[in-house]
Amino acid sequence: MGATPEEMVGHALNRARRGEDDALAGMLIAAALDERAAFGRAREGLAAIGASDAPLADEARWLARLLAPEPPQPVWAGARKVVFDAPADAGGLVKSWAVLGPFQDNSGGGLARREGPEAPGASFADAGARYSWGVYDVAWRRALPASATARGVPLDLYVHPRAESCSYLASRVTVPASLDRKPFLVHVGASGAVRLIWDGAEVASSEALHRGLVLDRLAAQIAAPAGEHLLALKVCTGSVADDGRVRARFTDTKRKPLALATSSDLSKLRLSVAGEQPPPLPAGVTRVRTALEAALDAGEAPTAEQMLLGAVARTLGAGDDQRSPRAPGLLDVVARAKEVSPDALALVGWISPFGANRSGWLEQARVRGLAEKDRAAASFAQRRLAAAHLGAQLTEWGMAALREDPLRSARDVEARLMRAIAKRQLGGGMSRAALDELVKIADELGDRAPVSVWTEIYDAARSLPDLRLRAAQRLAGVRAGARDATYVRTFASLDGASLEKAAAAVLAEQTSAEDVIQIGRALYQAGRYAWAREVFYWATQVAPNRPEAFQGLSEARNAARAMGLGGDPVDEGERATVALARARDLTPGDPTLKAQLAFRLGEVAADARGASAGRGQQHMPDEQFLAAPDVFLQRAKGNPAQKGEVFDRQLHWTRVVTYHPDKRVSQLMQYAREIVIEPRTEQDLYESGIPAEGEQTELLFARVHHKDGSVSQAAEQSAGGARPFIRWEKLEEGDVVEVAVRSWTGGPVGRRGDAPFYFLDYVGSTDTHPILYNEVVIDSPKASPLAVDVLNGKADRVLTSEKAGRTITRYIWDNPPEIPEEPFAPRMSEVLPVVVGSTFNGWNDFREWYRSAVTGFTEPDEQVRRLAEELTAGKKTPEDKIRALFNFVADDIRYVNFVSGEWWLPNRPQQLLARRQGDCDDKAMLLITLLKSIGIEATEVLVQTRHTAMPSVLRSEKAAIPVFDHGIAYLPGKDGKPGLWLDATSPQSRLGPLPSMDARTLALFVSEGPAKIVETPASSPADHGVEADWTIRVSPTGAGDLTAKERHLGDAAFELRNYLAEADARAQWVEQFLAAGWFPTVDVKSKVDFEGDLPNGLATLGYEAHSEGLGRLEGDELAVPIAGTMTLTSQLAPLPKRKLPVVLPPNVAPAHRTWTMTVVAPLGYRFAELPPGGEENGGEFGRASLSFTKGKGPNSVVVKRSFVADLSTIPVEKYGAWRAWLQRVDGLMHRMVRLTPERAAAGVAAGAAVTAPKKR
Repeated sequence: MGATPEEMVGHALNRARRGEDDALAGMLIAAALDERAAFGRAREGLAAIGASDAPLADEARWLARLLAPEPPQPVWAGARKVVFDAPADAGGLVKSWAVLGPFQDNSGGGLARREGPEAPGASFADAGARYSWGVYDVAWRRALPASATARGVPLDLYVHPRAESCSYLASRVTVPASLDRKPFLVHVGASGAVRLIWDGAEVASSEALHRGLVLDRLAAQIAAPAGEHLLALKVCTGSVADDGRVRARFTDTKRKPLALATSSDLSKLRLSVAGEQPPPLPAGVTRVRTALEAALDAGEAPTAEQMLLGAVARTLGAGDDQRSPRAPGLLDVVARAKEVSPDALALVGWISPFGANRSGWLEQARVRGLAEKDRAAASFAQRRLAAAHLGAQLTEWGMAALREDPLRSARDVEARLMRAIAKRQLGGGMSRAALDELVKIADELGDRAPVSVWTEIYDAARSLPDLRLRAAQRLAGVRAGARDATYVRTFASLDGASLEKAAAAVLAEQTSAEDVIQIGRALYQAGRYAWAREVFYWATQVAPNRPEAFQGLSEARNAARAMGLGGDPVDEGERATVALARARDLTPGDPTLKAQLAFRLGEVAADARGASAGRGQQHMPDEQFLAAPDVFLQRAKGNPAQKGEVFDRQLHWTRVVTYHPDKRVSQLMQYAREIVIEPRTEQDLYESGIPAEGEQTELLFARVHHKDGSVSQAAEQSAGGARPFIRWEKLEEGDVVEVAVRSWTGGPVGRRGDAPFYFLDYVGSTDTHPILYNEVVIDSPKASPLAVDVLNGKADRVLTSEKAGRTITRYIWDNPPEIPEEPFAPRMSEVLPVVVGSTFNGWNDFREWYRSAVTGFTEPDEQVRRLAEELTAGKKTPEDKIRALFNFVADDIRYVNFVSGEWWLPNRPQQLLARRQGDCDDKAMLLITLLKSIGIEATEVLVQTRHTAMPSVLRSEKAAIPVFDHGIAYLPGKDGKPGLWLDATSPQSRLGPLPSMDARTLALFVSEGPAKIVETPASSPADHGVEADWTIRVSPTGAGDLTAKERHLGDAAFELRNYLAEADARAQWVEQFLAAGWFPTVDVKSKVDFEGDLPNGLATLGYEAHSEGLGRLEGDELAVPIAGTMTLTSQLAPLPKRKLPVVLPPNVAPAHRTWTMTVVAPLGYRFAELPPGGEENGGEFGRASLSFTKGKGPNSVVVKRSFVADLSTIPVEKYGAWRAWLQRVDGLMHRMVRLTPERAAAGVAAGAAVTAPKKR
C-alpha cells in the first residue's frame, strides 16, 4: 500500500508484474488511479506489462488502451462521404459493426430470445430488413469505425430507447487462407448481458448485468474455414442503467493481437435463413475462460484475500451482477476478518460501492494504520476519505480530514490538489486562489501533470475562456472520450469558425446521440446553420428515434434556407417539415411541436364538431370521440340543475385510452362542467382537478360556454408539462366549462423499471357533484389488446368495432349512478361501476413480470449470511431466530420511503444495509434474504392495506390492476399449520398479531402458491386493544389524581412504541390522549413508565396524572363519569339511515378496550346508590359490558368497562341493527358514579324516619 496515488500505482504495477493471483487486481487498481497519478504512470506501466510475456499481458495491453484517447480522426467530410469499413485493426479490435435495435425486453428473458435476424425465416444477411415497432425505427445501421474503440461501441449513439431492451451487433469477418481451420480466439467485453454468436450459432452467453466494460467477460476458440463468417453479439440492458458498451477483438491462441478484416456490410454473407430450431455449434468452436471469470470465481471456501481480489474485479472491473451484487458482501466479510491489515482495510473502503460503508471503513483503516505504525495505509485511507468528502461536496468534512496529519503536512501533488479543491468549494475569493494553485501545479509538472489537475482547472476556469480552452485541449489529448460536446462548446468563446472546425474534427468520435445533438445545438446557437444542419442530419441517421435530433434538423434547415445557405428553398422547407413531423411523432405529447407543425402546414385543427379549435392541434384518431357542445349543452337544458342540492355537475365525461404500436399509452379526457354556484373568490377561478394521468399532459382546449350562447377561452392556461394550468376570466351560474386534455406515458409501458401501467375510470359520482354522461373508449391492437374489465355493474351500452387490426370498444353510461356523501363510506371503487384496464391479462401475467424484475434480489451474499449468523447466535429455536432477524429489520433499518433506481421496485438488501434505511417492501426483501441465509424460506407479499381499501379493483378476473400500497413477508406454515405474516416496516413493529391494516384485506403472494389474490387473516379483536387498570382518587372539589397501569396489544402497542420511544415525549402524549376523550384538564407527571419490547408485541404503560375535572359538583354531590364525553353513535353512526355500507378504520375494528377503574371517594364523602351494570351483546358487531362493585378499600368502587368492536364493514341492511346496538352501548356506558357528603347522607336518612307530622 502506498500513501500517494503515485506510490499506490507503483505497488499495484509491481503486483501485476509478478503475475501471481493478485496480478489482475493490481492492474485494475493502477488503472483506477490513472488520473490521480502523474500522467502516463499507470498507462506506461500497463503497456509495458502488455508487451511482455506475463500471463495477463493481454488484459494489461487492453487496460492501457482503454485509458488512452484514440488518435484524432480525419475532419468530417459530410454524412454522404462516410466510410463504414476500416482496415483491419493491428490490435485485433473489431471496428466494423452493423447495429440493430432496440428490441423490447420487459421480462428479462430477451437475451436468449431468438428475434429479429434470428427469428424463423429471417437472416443476418438481410441488411434491408426492418423490425420497427410503432414510431420506433428498428433497422440495421452501419456504425462508424471511429466509434468502435477499446472502450467499446457506444450503444447510446445508435440505440434509443435503450432501457430494458436488447440490440444486435454484427460484423462480417474474413478468415484468411493462412488461418484456414486454424484456431484463434475471440474476446468479448460488454456492459449489460451479452450473448456471442458465430455463423448464427450461440457460442457463449452471460446473463449477469454488468455496469460497464473494463475486462473481457466471454471468450471462445474458433477454428473456421477460410472465407467470410458472421460474428454477432446480442446485448441486453436491464432495469438499472448501464454504460452501454460492447467490444470484440481477436487474438491468436497465445493471446497476441490478430488483425482480421471485418465489414459492416452484412448483405454479402452467405447465410441461410433461420429455422425453428437454433443451429448447432459449428465444429472447431469451444468456450474459453476469461481472466475476469477466474477472478469472480472465488471457490467454495475462499480466504479473505481471495474475497478482496474478487471484490476488486467486481467493482473496479465492473464485473458485479447488478441484479444481485456480491461485492458489498465480500467487502463486509473482509473488513471484519481478524487477519485484515490496515492497508487491506483501506482498499476495502476505497472500492466500496456505498458511501456510508466507504467512509466508515476508511476511517477504521486510518485509525488502525496509525496505531500499528502503518503510515502509508493510514495516509492512503485519509486521502481517499478526504477525496470522498470533497467529491460529495461535504467541504467541511473534507477540510477536517485535510487538517489532520499526515495529510496536513504533505506537499505532494495530490495533497496540493485536494487543498485547491477544498478552497474552490469554499467559494468567494478562495475560488481564484484555488485556480491559481492548480495552474501552478500544472506548470510545474508540465506533461506529467495528472489528468485530475487539468480536469479541475477546466471546471474552475468558467470565467476565463482562454484558460478553459487550454484545459479542454489538454484533456482532449490525454483523456479517453474528452473530445465530446463539452469540448466543442469550449471553442464558442473564440468565434463561430473555430466552433465549426472543432465540430468537424471530432464529430466522428462522438459516443452518444445526446453529444451529437448538443454539438448541433451549439452550432445553431452560434449562427452556423449550414454546419448545424449537417450535424443534426447525421444525428438523425445514427439515432433515428431521438426527437431532439429531428427537431434540431428542422430548425437548422429553416434557418439555413432563410439565410440562403444552399439547397432549393422549397425542398429545404419540405424537408424541414418532414423532420418536424418525425419529431412530433416521437414525442406526441409535446404541444409545442404540434403547434409548430400545424403552423408549417398551414393547418387550423378542427374539433369533433367541425368548428375551428385554433392552430396547434393535430388530429389524432381519439379526437373523433370528442363530443360536440350541442350534445352536452342540450343535456343541461333538458335536465336543469337543482340549485341548493348540488354544488356543480358534470354534463359529460369521456376517456379515450389508446394503446399505441410503440407501446405508449395516451388517454384523451374531455369533460364539461356546469357552474351551479358561482365562484366567490379569485382562487375559485382556477380550474381544479384537471386530469393528468401520465408523464406529460397536453391541454387540447379550455373554454367556457356562457349561458347567453357566447364562447370564451381561458384567461390563462399552460398547454403542456406534467399538469396543465387554467384560470378563467369570469364564471357565472349556468356557464359550462369544457376542457380536453391528453396524457401520455413517458415511454413504452411494461418496463420493469417503471411503474406498471393501469387506469381506473369511476362511472358516476356523489349526489352533490353528479355526472350526467360517462363514456370510456378503449382503442388497442387486436394482437395485443389492453386487459379491460367493468366492475360493480355493466355499461348501458357496449359498442365494439374493428379497423386496421385494432379493436375499439366503447362503454357508455347514459345515466351514471349517484351515491350520497356519507361518513365512513367505502371508496368509490366499491360502490360505483369502475372501468379498469392494464397491460396484464391476469395475476399470472403481473406476477411473472414482477418476479422477473426482482430476480436475484433475495439471494444472500456474504454480508447477509454473516449478519444473520451474528443476529441468531445463541438462539435455539426457529421462533427465536425469526424474532431476532425481525427485530433487527424493524429497529435497525429506519423506515424511509426511498425510491429505487427502478422506481416501482424494491431496493436490494445490500443497499438497505449500507444506508440503514428503506421502505416497506425494501425491508421485506431484506428480512426474506436474512431468513433464507439461515435456511428459512419466506416470500414477499404485496398487500393492499385497509387504508387504501379498494378490494374490488384487485378482484377483477380479466385485468390485473396492481393497486398495492404495502409489501411484507410471509413464512409458509408446516404440517398444516397457518403461515406467519411478517410486517417489519416500522421500528415499532414486533412479531405478534398481524397489524389491522394488513388484516381483512387482499394480497398477492409473489412466489407462494398460484397467482391469485388471497384474503389476509381476519384478525381478532383480542389481538388489538388496551387493557387498563386505573385508580382515581377524587377530591371534594372534583379534582383528583389518576394512577394508571395499562397493557397494550397489537396496533395499540404499536402506537405506543411509535409515540413513546423518547422518554421526554411520553408525558405530553399521555396528556393529549387523556384530554382528548376523558378529562377536560389533565397534568401528567413527568415520570412515565413504558416497556415496549414484551413478548408477542405487547407494551405496558404506567403513569400518574392530576386533573381539576375528574368529577363535577352538582349541588353538594360529586358526579364522576366513567366514559369519555363523545358517544359511539355520534362518532360512528350519526345518520339514522344510510344508503352505503360503513367501513370502519383499522384502529377501530377489530379491537377491544377494557378499563378496570377503582374510584376512591374523598374524606367526608360516600358513594350513593351505584348505577346498574349490564351487557350488550351485539353478536357479530361486538359486545360491551359494564359492572359496578364495591372495592376492597373502605370507600372505593370498582368499575369494569369493556367494549369490543369486531365487524369492520357494516352492510346497509345491518346498519339499523348496528346503530341500535351502539345506542344501547352508549346508554350503558355513559353512566356516572355519584358521591354524597356523609353528613348530608346521614341527615337524609334520619329525616326520613321523623318528618311525618303528628296529628292534633
